[in-house]
Amino acid sequence: MRATVPAPSVGARPDRGSVLLTALIFVAILGMVLVPLLNLSRTTMQISNRAVYRAAAHDLAEAGLEEGLWSLNKANSGSGTAWSGWTISGSNATRKFTGFTYANGVTGEVNVLAENYAGSPPAIIARSKLILPNGPPIERWLRIGTATRGLFAFGLLARDSITMSGGGWVDSWKSDPDNNPATPPVAWSSSVALDNGALATVSTATPSISIGSADVYGKVAVGASSNAGLAISWGGQVGPRGMAISGSYNLAPGALTPSFTASFETVTAPTGATTTSAYTLPRSVSGPPYYLAAETIGTAGASTILQLDQVRVGGAAVLTIQGDVTMILPPSVISTLIVEGSGRIQLASGATLKIYTPGNITISGAGITNPSAPESMQIWSTRNGSLGQTISLQGSGALNAIIYAPDARLTLPGSTDFSGAAVVYTAQLTGSGAYHFDENLKNFGSGGSLTISDYTELDTTAKRASYAAALNF
Repeated sequence: MRATVPAPSVGARPDRGSVLLTALIFVAILGMVLVPLLNLSRTTMQISNRAVYRAAAHDLAEAGLEEGLWSLNKANSGSGTAWSGWTISGSNATRKFTGFTYANGVTGEVNVLAENYAGSPPAIIARSKLILPNGPPIERWLRIGTATRGLFAFGLLARDSITMSGGGWVDSWKSDPDNNPATPPVAWSSSVALDNGALATVSTATPSISIGSADVYGKVAVGASSNAGLAISWGGQVGPRGMAISGSYNLAPGALTPSFTASFETVTAPTGATTTSAYTLPRSVSGPPYYLAAETIGTAGASTILQLDQVRVGGAAVLTIQGDVTMILPPSVISTLIVEGSGRIQLASGATLKIYTPGNITISGAGITNPSAPESMQIWSTRNGSLGQTISLQGSGALNAIIYAPDARLTLPGSTDFSGAAVVYTAQLTGSGAYHFDENLKNFGSGGSLTISDYTELDTTAKRASYAAALNF
């Protein structure tokens, strides 16, 4: 009898085969999708990583610019070590700064070029390079132009505080509106008044500028990081004339700048002075009229430099200044310049008077008459970091001048009018007087320091071409 052999099962194996096939297809599809995703993720990470280091390369290039500007300003201040470590070739100075390290084994260096370093105006170009373990280096090329930094960018700049009270006001005008020194200067008047008066302090005190109910037709800047650096009382204003009344006081949009900073120069008196004793008018003389009440210092068309213990003009005396006169008043007495009573110092047409002193100045009576632009009458403090000097303009007179005294306390009381610009430690303006800023002084005066006039990223081969050879070291 034949044995019966069971028929094979035909359903199980095809099921197992289909599952295996499905798994293989899934793995294949997963591989097809996952690999590009992983590649995309890696590429994205690399792009992100390079973006971070591009920003770092930009910062490194800016650090190179700062080094170059620092050396330029140090050289202009007379330091013989300004270009130590630099390579001088013709009118250019170059230097490489290395040793910068970043995460993941990235290192950096920056080449700096001070183009026309001893001329005017110089420029600074920086080429930074970050070397990455993987991928090409990252470079950034930056260029800055420079310009002489003016001392009177603001009409009144104080290191500490500015306080106004009473009904005074601040505005501006241009003594040389056509920018032609050959034409006669224009004195301030209501017909030429502008709304660009400017007050500033670097103090972070809250407030550092208090204007009370005064009117500032222009703008203010404070060292504080908020509007709390400015205090205004009922009726006060900062902004253009004709502002619409809104509330107890008016502050125009954009008229207040917070976080303001500024640097201050060191003042050095000129050399070559003729030394004389104290100078006083009126004074007795040996012959008729025995009482001298009028005298002239200087000669038209010539320069005169005098070192004096003190200058005092009182009574009804008149001291006339001719030519270019410089007075150096040492700290041998507390008050070095005094104009009192009905006394007057007057500048002849075309004359200039420069006064260098660390001592106190009191101008009252008929004051100092300057018929020319403010820069014809200059007061320079040589205290240089030592507080205690006072400069006081008293009475109802006027002063048309510039004052650079970062360590002095300036007071303008009563109905005194001041025209020009000033840099002081503190300023106190009381009464109904006015402060007129000469906008032509914005770029006047400098101790040789430079500031940035323009900033450019050299982001194309064409822009880099003229500097490539000089920065290839």
